[in-house]
Amino acid sequence: MVKPRQEFERALSDLESGCPAVRDQVALVRCLLADNAPAAVLAMAAIRMTQALEEARQAVYLQDRLRGQKVLQSAREGHRVIYGTPEDRKRLYAQHQATVNELHVANPRLSWTELSNRAGQVHGCAGRTIRRHADNPKQNGTLPGTVPVGKV
Repeated sequence: MVKPRQEFERALSDLESGCPAVRDQVALVRCLLADNAPAAVLAMAAIRMTQALEEARQAVYLQDRLRGQKVLQSAREGHRVIYGTPEDRKRLYAQHQATVNELHVANPRLSWTELSNRAGQVHGCAGRTIRRHADNPKQNGTLPGTVPVGKV
């Protein structure tokens, strides 16, 4: 049968590899155990050790939280580099719309799919990208002098 002090001793040896504050509390408890201190004194030492453990845990949590914030910031930077800022995208989408409008004025009989495919070739992207971010000039009144469908 394992005695309570032996179990406590085994738990202390597991904690010694922790942070300096915890190691100091472990050393204090070891001294108290060696002196056969009363149970109340050992209980107070255990409470102090628990507090030191909690402080160590909070310090690790803070480091992890800061590291996580750095990772998120790096991800935001990477997204900005690849996809641009919202203002950059608005300018690009306005250029897409202008190109679609120019192509429609030059070739009014082209379908929306063909207009967007040709605009995609001009901008170096897929026609589907143009269709996502530009409006069909025949339907949405994006050309000067046109009226959107259903808005007479």
